[in-house]
Amino acid sequence: MGSAASGQVAYETGVAVQVYSVEGDLTNVPKLAPHQTPNYEQLHEALDFHESAPWAEAVPGKRVIVIQSELTCPEPGKYQVRLTGNGALRFQVWGGVRGDTTIGDPEVIETSMVWNDEGSYVRFNIQQLTVGEESNLALEWRAPGAEDFESIPAEYWRSIADPTRVTSPGVKRLSNTRSPGDGKAVAGLHPGYDIATIRPTDSKPSVGAMTFIDDGRLIVGTFSPKQRSNVALPDIDSKEPDKLYEVRGATGNDADAYELVEIADGFLEPSGLCAIGDALYVSHRRAVTRLTDQDGDGYFETHHTVGEGWEGWNYHQFSFGLIHHHGKLYVALSTAMAPPGWEGMGTNAATNGPMRGSMIEIDLATESVRVIAGGLRTPNTVAMGPEGSLFYADNQGTWFPTSVLSHVQPGRFYGHFNRTNIVPNLADRFPEGGHPSTYSDQIRSTPVLYLPQNEFINSPSKALLIEDGPFAGQMLIGEITSGGIRRGYLEKVNGQWQGAAFRFTQGLECGVNRLDWGPDGSLYIGGIGAGGSWAWNGTRFGLQRMTPNGKTVFEMLSVSATPDGFHVRFTKPIDAEWLADASNYDVEQWNYNPTAQYGGWKTNQEILKAAEAHPDEDGQGVRLVIPDLKPWRCVYLRMLPTSLDGETIWSTEAFYTLNMIPTAEPIEPSTINGRIIVSDESDNPGIGMGVLPPADAVALIGRSSKGLMYHSNVEPKRMANKGAVTQDELIQMDPAEGVAVSKSLGNLMSSATFGDQRLHLEWMAPAREDGGYGKQTGNSGVYIQGRYEVQVLSTPADKALEPWEAGSLYKFKPADVNASAGPGEWQSYDIWFRAARFDESGNKTENARITLYWNGVLVHHDVELPQPTGSAAKHGEPVREGETMLTGPLRLQGHWSDAEGPVRFRNVWVAPLETSTYSPEPERDLFDGKSLDGWVVRGGQSEFAVDNGEIVGTAVPNSGGNTFLMTEQTYRDFELSYEILTTDLNSGVQIRSHVDGGIDKRSGKIRGYQVEGDPTDRRYSGGIFDEGRRGWLNPLIEKPYARHAWRQGEWNQIRVVAKGSRIQTWVNGVPAADLMDAMTAEGHIGLQVHGVGARDDRPTVRFRNIKLREFKPGAADCGC
Repeated sequence: MGSAASGQVAYETGVAVQVYSVEGDLTNVPKLAPHQTPNYEQLHEALDFHESAPWAEAVPGKRVIVIQSELTCPEPGKYQVRLTGNGALRFQVWGGVRGDTTIGDPEVIETSMVWNDEGSYVRFNIQQLTVGEESNLALEWRAPGAEDFESIPAEYWRSIADPTRVTSPGVKRLSNTRSPGDGKAVAGLHPGYDIATIRPTDSKPSVGAMTFIDDGRLIVGTFSPKQRSNVALPDIDSKEPDKLYEVRGATGNDADAYELVEIADGFLEPSGLCAIGDALYVSHRRAVTRLTDQDGDGYFETHHTVGEGWEGWNYHQFSFGLIHHHGKLYVALSTAMAPPGWEGMGTNAATNGPMRGSMIEIDLATESVRVIAGGLRTPNTVAMGPEGSLFYADNQGTWFPTSVLSHVQPGRFYGHFNRTNIVPNLADRFPEGGHPSTYSDQIRSTPVLYLPQNEFINSPSKALLIEDGPFAGQMLIGEITSGGIRRGYLEKVNGQWQGAAFRFTQGLECGVNRLDWGPDGSLYIGGIGAGGSWAWNGTRFGLQRMTPNGKTVFEMLSVSATPDGFHVRFTKPIDAEWLADASNYDVEQWNYNPTAQYGGWKTNQEILKAAEAHPDEDGQGVRLVIPDLKPWRCVYLRMLPTSLDGETIWSTEAFYTLNMIPTAEPIEPSTINGRIIVSDESDNPGIGMGVLPPADAVALIGRSSKGLMYHSNVEPKRMANKGAVTQDELIQMDPAEGVAVSKSLGNLMSSATFGDQRLHLEWMAPAREDGGYGKQTGNSGVYIQGRYEVQVLSTPADKALEPWEAGSLYKFKPADVNASAGPGEWQSYDIWFRAARFDESGNKTENARITLYWNGVLVHHDVELPQPTGSAAKHGEPVREGETMLTGPLRLQGHWSDAEGPVRFRNVWVAPLETSTYSPEPERDLFDGKSLDGWVVRGGQSEFAVDNGEIVGTAVPNSGGNTFLMTEQTYRDFELSYEILTTDLNSGVQIRSHVDGGIDKRSGKIRGYQVEGDPTDRRYSGGIFDEGRRGWLNPLIEKPYARHAWRQGEWNQIRVVAKGSRIQTWVNGVPAADLMDAMTAEGHIGLQVHGVGARDDRPTVRFRNIKLREFKPGAADCGC
């Protein structure tokens, strides 16, 4: 068992130059901290830069140049070599220093190099410190018997091959003289564990996947990917398939019993394994496969694909992780890379097809595949964390200035925008450019943990929940390039995960790729490495076991956020006097700015001071008061205590990701109509600024508002039926700026109507230019159902409130508390609203009710609204026939204002008032492939027939409009999937629809939701149109990823999930529409043939594989 990566070291002709940006008062070449990504790395033909070298412009300021290369010569002998360069120089040959100069010394080092044999190589190391615009460096030799020095020709240089040559911006760290674990890696193996190396005879295990199956056997998968060069991509399909092995004896201590036994073959880069019952599931490049051992001989010979549909043409397109949770599998798909020097590139991020860069959910009951989250880049882990939550880790790169650990929630975007421009070398595959990232129309989700690049981590891999012991509930995170394992403490603040990251262990034989707990309670570790810098100390393989030995090691146990700082807990007691000295704690904070460039740097760096330190009574903790902490920051804490028993702390540092600062006062408990909203802080669902949509919410304003809302003066009365926002345009939109409303633009209206609802909005009402204030200053309003207004105004924070001020239920009741942040500041409303109820005769039985938090402060608690407020009162509460719950759209008022600039709204989302759960029934065929039994034709005169297991709809000229093939039965909550083929005929599928006059009326007009089938260049397939009623509800205007998912001229699979008031669609596994609408809860399903007028070519649309799975209320849904 091995890999290509574990063979001979590969070389390429040339000299590899790495350049690192540094700071400080330096005169000699400094020692760099290890395992950092350079700012510049290129392979040059030779070292012959007597004039300014190319890296001088690429890395301005102070820089360290590092060259590790080898030289051969035309013939054996002793050569004189001369190194010249400005600044300070250091020259080593075979590790021995031949010269070391200081800035200001002569800029030359002369020495000799001896070649004893023809074709032999001499290894050398050059380091240079330069400052300013100039940086020249050259190495020359004088051959035996020659009189002069001359440049060394290109053919005599060679360097270790590095296919990727990755760089990242920012200032690099210098090595310090502190103890291990203090600003550097810890000393070695964590003292609380013993280690054993599992090395079957003649094996070099490069572990891409690892799991234990139910009978206790350890299964591993080999990992031997091909890599690109600086100019070309590898032929990845030419490699030998990887294999799966059983590691016999892995849990024992008898090294002679270790044995590798092949159990399956035929996979390309298996990167995830999990066992479910007797089956083994493996994620590999293009699929997820279920393996079974049908004959019981130990070999898993039966392979069945349970998930596929994503591409795998590129060497960097892996299918990472494999987590089973409530009958579903979760897989993370990485994105493509290519040489940065190619035309159209600029970075190593290449173009991708649909689904790449996404989190995939595979439902094992139906073997259906769908994207649930997007914006991933290199997600080399998917893991279950505390409270059954799903997490993933991503690597620094384009759009990721540092590595991160993030909480996976359906509908979220994690930050990576896939390349969409045309790359000529890839134009055969992507003639229109790459596909946009899924959910790129949503606000970027903040990470749970920032993992500072080069300083703390470089390439995070498998994350694993710690199940017991002192760190139970925390997570371990593997690291490939700089080796070892990190530890993360996670907590919820304001309903959002965040926490602290710590160094945990080194002392392993290889960079860590996979972690798993064994049945013996030991931690099993699988290692890998690859060419160039993507390996820890050049290692390529490893398989080890860490077993807890019961020893308590002195280290930080946890760091928790408090309203004014942090609470740090330790594993052992510390002297109280030391804990109480605030000067013992170093504190910094910063954040990051994602860009399209590879990597990034810290921004808004600040050095802070602990003002107070209050020891815990048991001596095992301290509460730090730290002024000027800011949210959305990474906070660095350093301390160097000694325990009472004389032990120095194992690691001095913690990196806390402070997304939310806890409030000084707990969130006030609240209810609505007897239903508990918040009972205490422990069940806080997330209230206040910056809370992004939960899994059951629909975003109305994300990066923009064009998909579900419209300005009434721009698109009067309804949503637009055309328009296409590109990903490049989405990138230019700043979600922090929000969307304006004004008298000229009109109201910002939702296309959908809502009944009971939870509504989150963030708004900014500007101040008046003269500093004055009045009823028209920043005037707007939030009209729930278009009827009940919560006022928006530039109310000062110290003003006594009237019923027309901000926070008021307009002209009905002022807010209980003035929670205003003041004019010109962003503020939040969190609203729980229960709609008015009526009986079947239209008589009101219950008034509407509202609970409202303003900037996290409860200002209206279960207030009854007997009628609409303000100007809406005159319209009353008209209820539609048969409606027992009043519904209506959201209206964000465009009001005249005397303030400087318009009122703006951002991060607006709506969710159900109550969380409903559903139990799925078995999937069944809705069409038997033979007849139209159970279906009836309604509407126009176009035709439907069965042909070869397909339903064929044929448009008839002058057929009286749209024609529908409707189910006789109605359906409420369900999952519907079907395949559709249409080339030039508009079509769609009705859901929850009705026939005027009833299903028995042949000519009855159809009204209800239609899932669009759009073969035109508009590409709105999967969008939701309201047939016969309101028109477009969710066109795909701002969803470029959904528009690109439709495959013109081919069969396309559409999936529709309707639960409660929410309807979601997927096109070929890619998310399309996401709508919450309360108008219709149940109805017929129908297939549409659109009317074609006098057109006489009789175009057709075809449907097949129509399947339905109904949901019954009651049992718990799976949630991430």
